[in-house]
Amino acid sequence: MCDNFSKLFLSADDAKIYSYIKNAYDSMCLQHNINKLHQWTQNWELVLNIDKCAVCRFGRNIAIESDYYASDIKLQKVHTIKDLGVTFMNS
Repeated sequence: MCDNFSKLFLSADDAKIYSYIKNAYDSMCLQHNINKLHQWTQNWELVLNIDKCAVCRFGRNIAIESDYYASDIKLQKVHTIKDLGVTFMNS
């Protein structure tokens, strides 16, 4: 169902999961994959620093406004995100 929906980038101690969200089903699939990533960290006894987790939306005319959660904690929404020293901003 949703397993191949999201993309995951891993580097050192950082991970980014993302998807193109067009409707409520896409949003549900992204949440499902966030849950699976969180479960994977628990299975391997890794600590997920939820305080450093965030949601950043990119695009024009974004119609879907969804909240996302990790371990029942709502992830903060941000307007910029830094990756390897480069800052990305949503418009």
